[in-house]
Amino acid sequence: MPKDYHALFEDHALPVLTAADRYRLDLADTALSKVMDALIQISDDVITAAKIPKPDPDESERIKARLLKLVPAESAKSVVDILNAAWLTSETQELWNNIQTVSGRKDSVLQ
Repeated sequence: MPKDYHALFEDHALPVLTAADRYRLDLADTALSKVMDALIQISDDVITAAKIPKPDPDESERIKARLLKLVPAESAKSVVDILNAAWLTSETQELWNNIQTVSGRKDSVLQ
């Protein structure tokens, strides 16, 4: 797992919850914290055994650079890197606003 994995996610303010919903959320968080390390290890073991390529940040950035130009990346190493590049590209503000034919349609273009 990348060192800054948690930084890939945005923190959002919690919605206002009822006391019962807050209790259920706290209960779920506690249960998850007890099994999280084991789930991560099991997932890593399964991925390694299946020889699924792990993400390569450099490859994802290379593919993203191509997507920003609306050009498919050639010789991609894995679908993992393609998906990560598409995710990173989708978060680019004002993506393709200067290209009239795709302006405002980034979701459908990236699908």
